[in-house]
Amino acid sequence: MGIENVTVCVDKKSLKKIDQISTELSKLGMTILDVLEISGIITGTIPRESETNEKNQLKEDLKHVQGVSSVEIDREYETK
Repeated sequence: MGIENVTVCVDKKSLKKIDQISTELSKLGMTILDVLEISGIITGTIPRESETNEKNQLKEDLKHVQGVSSVEIDREYETK
């Protein structure tokens, strides 16, 4: 089980509360890497999806934090 990078966008109305939003995301299980206050973006990591649907549930939980407009899992591709 590894980790996946995640990007959370905060809606414009909630930019003043971005620190509170990042704290709430952290409480839900997201490891916060960076908070870009001016652009309203919070980056971090979440546990990689296991055989259960835990990541999808965590992603849904993150989406329901007040002030969050979107949650995207960064996709990485390897070439051989």
